[in-house]
Amino acid sequence: MFPVKNSPPFLQLLILLLLMPVSVFVVSLAGILLLLPFGGAEFWEAWMQGQLSLAQLKYLQLLQSAGLFIVPALLAAQLFSGSVSRGLHFMRPSARGLLLAMVLILGAQPLVLWLASDAWQPTLPESLQGLSQWMQRSEEAVNKTIYRFLDTRGLPPLLFNLLLMVVLPALGEEMLFRGSLQPMLQRWLSKPHAAVWLTAFLFSAMHLQFLTFFPRLLLGALLGYLLLYGKSLWYPIAGHFTNNLLALVLFHYYRLTQPEVNPLSMEQSPPMLWLVTLSMALSLLVLLALKKHTEKHQSASENSSAPSLSEGRYT
Repeated sequence: MFPVKNSPPFLQLLILLLLMPVSVFVVSLAGILLLLPFGGAEFWEAWMQGQLSLAQLKYLQLLQSAGLFIVPALLAAQLFSGSVSRGLHFMRPSARGLLLAMVLILGAQPLVLWLASDAWQPTLPESLQGLSQWMQRSEEAVNKTIYRFLDTRGLPPLLFNLLLMVVLPALGEEMLFRGSLQPMLQRWLSKPHAAVWLTAFLFSAMHLQFLTFFPRLLLGALLGYLLLYGKSLWYPIAGHFTNNLLALVLFHYYRLTQPEVNPLSMEQSPPMLWLVTLSMALSLLVLLALKKHTEKHQSASENSSAPSLSEGRYT
């Protein structure tokens, strides 16, 4: 058997990229086949015709989230590390570290909104107007689907949206990008900061929302530094969860207070420069605080009989 456990990082990266399309196909197909006794034939027909209902779209999104993010990350961790917890850096977090992760994402919101302003919109030359129009259509299509998912009433749909739009992306996307991809790139490039930003670039590009590329790039970088400085995947998961939950709460707040407005299409003025500067400073201070907290925690663990984070305090 080929020794994938000790294979070079670049080869591991290629295997991970191969696992993704295979996994999403197998999981999606298995999920649809499971529905055959309950009307799965109608689901398949609607999928082929591009006429899925909202419930069918949500089910398909659930399958794709599992197949594209969670399953490949789990398989890669088992293949390359022999342990899911170790391979995905599921080390036991501290309450203070989790709080810092949430504060980081909340404190960075003015900076994120500033990057979403018109000044940071990608502008292409006239010769690439076709590409620009495709980017615009892609953004509108994604926002239209998200609006259909979120614009629901009643507790059961809200709880399902909480799972589909908040919990699963926070868990699955972090398992793949920060748990699998970023450490592979770090081992391959031997440059932690380059690995953080390259992973953030891929994370933002994967969403196919190019008009909001830079805010998502920053968010991905912050999540990457939460792993780099916190040494546990639970910190970027907590940060990602906080960001998505905030977006869900704000969506329903605006739908209740301004029902005639689509919150995803609202024009927002950029925050004032002093607030952006404060947000940037707060983000840096929180990351430094997490780094110091982790180093102190590791030092205390190494000086005691308890195993250190690097020695396997896994959940």
